[in-house]
Amino acid sequence: MAQRRRRGTRARAQASPSRIPEPAEPLAQPRVALVAGAVIVIAALALYLATAARDIVFGDTPELVTAAVTLGVAHPPGYPLYTMLGWLFAQAPIDSPAFRVTLLSVVCHAATVGVIYAATYRFARSIGAAAVAAVALATQPLFWSWSLVAEVFPLNDLIAAIVLFLVALWHERPDRKALLVGAAFATGLGLANHQTIALLAPAVLYALWRRRDALLAEPRLIAYAAAALVLGMLPYAELLVASSRQPVATWGDLRGLGDLLAYVLRTRYGTTALVSEPTLVGGSALARTAAVFTTLGVVHFALLATGTVFAWRSLRWYATYLLVAFVVAGPAFAAYSNVDIGNPVVFGVLQRFFLLAYTAAAPLSGFAVVGAIDLARRTSLRRSVLEGASAAVAAAALVALAVVNLGSLDRHDDHAARRYVMDVLAIVPQGGIFIAGADGIAFPLLYLQTVDGIRTDATAIFLPFTRETWYLRELRRLHPDLSLTQEAYGTRTMPFRVFVDANRSRSITIVGELPDDAKSAYWLYPRGIVSEIRPLTQTASLEDLSRDADAALSGSHPPAFTDIDRPFRPWERLVLSDYATAYYRVGSEYENAANNLRASAPDQARQGFTAARTWYERALAIEPDFAQAQVALQRLPKT
Repeated sequence: MAQRRRRGTRARAQASPSRIPEPAEPLAQPRVALVAGAVIVIAALALYLATAARDIVFGDTPELVTAAVTLGVAHPPGYPLYTMLGWLFAQAPIDSPAFRVTLLSVVCHAATVGVIYAATYRFARSIGAAAVAAVALATQPLFWSWSLVAEVFPLNDLIAAIVLFLVALWHERPDRKALLVGAAFATGLGLANHQTIALLAPAVLYALWRRRDALLAEPRLIAYAAAALVLGMLPYAELLVASSRQPVATWGDLRGLGDLLAYVLRTRYGTTALVSEPTLVGGSALARTAAVFTTLGVVHFALLATGTVFAWRSLRWYATYLLVAFVVAGPAFAAYSNVDIGNPVVFGVLQRFFLLAYTAAAPLSGFAVVGAIDLARRTSLRRSVLEGASAAVAAAALVALAVVNLGSLDRHDDHAARRYVMDVLAIVPQGGIFIAGADGIAFPLLYLQTVDGIRTDATAIFLPFTRETWYLRELRRLHPDLSLTQEAYGTRTMPFRVFVDANRSRSITIVGELPDDAKSAYWLYPRGIVSEIRPLTQTASLEDLSRDADAALSGSHPPAFTDIDRPFRPWERLVLSDYATAYYRVGSEYENAANNLRASAPDQARQGFTAARTWYERALAIEPDFAQAQVALQRLPKT
């Protein structure tokens, strides 16, 4: 009786849901799998290295590189882990600082490909499946494109892949407690890099719930995991240290734990909001959700959909686990984000967040090969033949797709951001004040002045920050020659005009529009893509305006129109519009003058309209679909 009772106890222990036994089918050819995985990772690394940007590019990249090189403070929430790792990569004695920090993205995404290979091999138990999953992720255009620039997302993807892999391994072997503690520590590090890794929480909670008996049996494990999570977030303390050093590249003025908490939570910009500008929100949630799948691409979507079906049939808990991560990080986040993807730049910002979802779901693509294994079981065909053939076909399709996308994604010769800022600085007078109205000019300028030491004589001011007290303090520290009599400018009580009034002894130029509160006293005199802020009392002739604009634009370097439609590069079109607008503004001045002369001096009016037409046509030569110039040409008299 006792023996029977012990046997029954043993049977219940084996059936306990706290642990799934190892699959009966062993891992196939582990040595071959290791070699195949290494080859794929090395190939991905080589591809990314060959096509990576050697210079700064548009977006957050110049600011993040500058923060990394100087160990400064990047924009909220600060990205301290990325900054510290970027600083280590910046010490490499190769190429430019921008490329050195970009290597962090190259390495992180190549390593992510390796983690996806390992995870797929472990759970699909197939070298072919692992190879397809890894190659599919490596060649997915969005994933590939963000492997080539200095950004926080590749590091986020790597940590996310590691967390999901560790939790899945623990799910199978709850007795290996170190796996769960390691996943918690990696999650903390992930939060110290990019907070969207928290979107994996529902998937992780699903795995924990399935193994709740193991957790309840080991309460200390929960405490250890919580401690590891907090320990992983310690890099945030570096933000206080960095701020105390008063680096040149700093965003905010962190003086205590309260400031740090507000910074990390992004309270100034909206903790749970993707964008803070009211003009950038709205649009269709359905369109944003659909964009997650259309950006993935037809081939990759077909692999993911097929693989999900076979994963659901062969390993349902794992398929559910990854699908929860994908849905929350992808479609659900896109729908919630509430941004207007009709704006190309805003859409480009949103697309970067799809990377987490693609990484989470990547192993499912490999399960498409499992379908061949399933077919082999139903027929007399050999499993190895069907598995190898299906994997080869899928890999060949992915490689062919990569070859097709190579030209459009390659950024190794991308110098558009540098050329744009150099064109701006070529117009700014020596010792002048330059006002940047948007990130597209402010961040590359920050890099060129701080890291490369170019045109440090010019005092650069980021217009949106002039409302911030901490920014005015930084300007006083870095530029004591500025006249800053107020604690903020551009507010209702203190218009930006007051700043211009106080610094009129120096030349002041701007890219962008003059703030409304200054238009009552000042106007913009076009000098190419830059405008000089002049008092209304200081007039200029059309001949002078035309001559100065032509001189400024003759040596400029606008991006080619054929380059601006490359995928995931919306900022180039905005820059191209800046160059086209420079020509358009001169044409509009001629047109306005001609309209005023129509009755009193018709011959001069005709000459004015002819000059306006010439300038509008020059704008369209830069940007053929520049709508303002097209409308203006239709508006001009036909004679």
